[in-house]
Amino acid sequence: MGKLTFFNLPGSVLDKIEASESSFQQTEENAPKFSFETEYQFVPEYTKDIKGRLFIMVELETPLLVHEGQTLIGSKLDTDIEANTCRIAFYGKILKGFDTEASKNILKDFKILKWKEKKGIVDRITDQNTILVSQLFTKESNIDAYIGSKIDIPAVATSGTIRGTFGQSGKIKVQTDTVLFNDTNKEEIQKKLVGSEVILKIKKYLFKNK
Repeated sequence: MGKLTFFNLPGSVLDKIEASESSFQQTEENAPKFSFETEYQFVPEYTKDIKGRLFIMVELETPLLVHEGQTLIGSKLDTDIEANTCRIAFYGKILKGFDTEASKNILKDFKILKWKEKKGIVDRITDQNTILVSQLFTKESNIDAYIGSKIDIPAVATSGTIRGTFGQSGKIKVQTDTVLFNDTNKEEIQKKLVGSEVILKIKKYLFKNK
């Protein structure tokens, strides 16, 4: 038995690769290679819609002698052996092997990230490019660590940047990437935006604390 962790290149990198595929045909030789220096994104589960090359970290309960470059095949052992179905779950080339003793140090080198979302509420609009946001942080939060971070503002289909704190209750000032209103639609934008949700996406490495 074993545990599988799926990961691949971030979407922005995959988009660049897809854009360049019109000029060359991707083969095993020129496909993206695994590297500890590369940042990958965590994939919660395998689906047919996954874009690009999928990497898998396999953690086995029982040690297995392997060599880099060998083909590893995983089977679904819980499948009815009498059923007329394929029991192969996955297969692929072994890129790196490591034992249990070394795994803790090696895992720290895996740059596999997950995105954590924090949500807040637009408290008010102070000018055409600035909003105040509440409920994203508490007064005990270290907001300085998030200054410069981007947030999504779905209500008006734009984003913004955290510029600083406002008061002592955990509110923050956000500078929007676009002008929010003009003289003709200020009231409309006010109703649409105030009380709406904003989203801060925080990058977390999967194995950072292991």
